[in-house]
Amino acid sequence: EQLNKGEARHALCRNIFYGRKGKLYQTYFDGMEEQLNALSLVTNAIIYWNTVYLEKIVTQMQSEGFDCSDDMIGKLSPLMFEHINFVGKYTFQYNEALENGHLRPLDEADEK
Repeated sequence: EQLNKGEARHALCRNIFYGRKGKLYQTYFDGMEEQLNALSLVTNAIIYWNTVYLEKIVTQMQSEGFDCSDDMIGKLSPLMFEHINFVGKYTFQYNEALENGHLRPLDEADEK
């Protein structure tokens, strides 16, 4: 299981670090270190974001009566990235509804 988690983290990093085919092209150590630090920062931000929303999902599933046993929760991983747009257009608009730690609503299953 640990190997799978490690591979999942590497897959996430490869998807984040897609530029120049994931290779470091800096000719000096400081430049490489900066690239790797930036990669770590973005990777950790994605893992944190996924963890926050996984907690929200599990809480909602428990309230709806789904099986949320410790065994099932133990198999969850915040290393997923299929829902993340790594390339393309982004919008950053201030949303007052998300003030004070409020999160975006979860997608409803019947909306998909």
